[in-house]
Amino acid sequence: MHILTPDDTLDSLSAAYGVPACMIMRSNRLYSPAWLVPGREIDIPGGDYCLNCDFPCPVGGIMTPARISREEVS
Repeated sequence: MHILTPDDTLDSLSAAYGVPACMIMRSNRLYSPAWLVPGREIDIPGGDYCLNCDFPCPVGGIMTPARISREEVS
């Protein structure tokens, strides 16, 4: 669990915990990073979360590691 601060962003959480941003969104059932507001408690999932989840991927199934940019993947 992580309690969001005003400085937290989806990208910073992804990098800090080493999990894809989409995985953080799925584990918290979020459709938009705008729902990440200070004071909210969120779950930081383990690496196999998306393999066992029935919530639709908010980014259309694109799962890239947190430290690799989309340009590197393309």
